[in-house]
Amino acid sequence: MDEPLKSDQKTEFIETCVYIFSRKLSSFQGIQSLFEPVF
Repeated sequence: MDEPLKSDQKTEFIETCVYIFSRKLSSFQGIQSLFEPVF
């Protein structure tokens, strides 16, 4: 994939990743508690 992503596509992709990641964290309380010191 040589073509760079357009900024809006890149932002949308990042937002989707963050959304999925936060959903996974909220569904796994144990993992969430492990990450609490980091955040």
